[in-house]
Amino acid sequence: MSAAPTPSVDGSAPPTPPGRFNMAAHVLAPAATTPDKTALRVLADADGAVVETATFAALDRQIRSLAAGLRAAGLAPGDRVFLRLRNSADFPRLFFATIAAGAVAVPTSAALTAVEAERL
Repeated sequence: MSAAPTPSVDGSAPPTPPGRFNMAAHVLAPAATTPDKTALRVLADADGAVVETATFAALDRQIRSLAAGLRAAGLAPGDRVFLRLRNSADFPRLFFATIAAGAVAVPTSAALTAVEAERL
């Protein structure tokens, strides 16, 4: 016997989740329709100086390439990838590449000590 779903804040039933959902595919879908639109903008400081930008087409190529590299290195679907990166454009690229490769991204804080990281 399954438990009744917990109602949402407004009292309505929660939406049914999709059967399968790949976040990387969802995020990169605009590459097919708006390839030249800016997908990623990295700001250097509080003043908003732009350090890096990437279009959907460029980001799609980068993420697919990284995903292929992860699979070639032996990453299998369902494997977990411990992400311990500083705040940079590398984080979303590797996060979505991990998902695109069929693995599970496990984002963590770059500030973790070695002992804390080992416990995870």
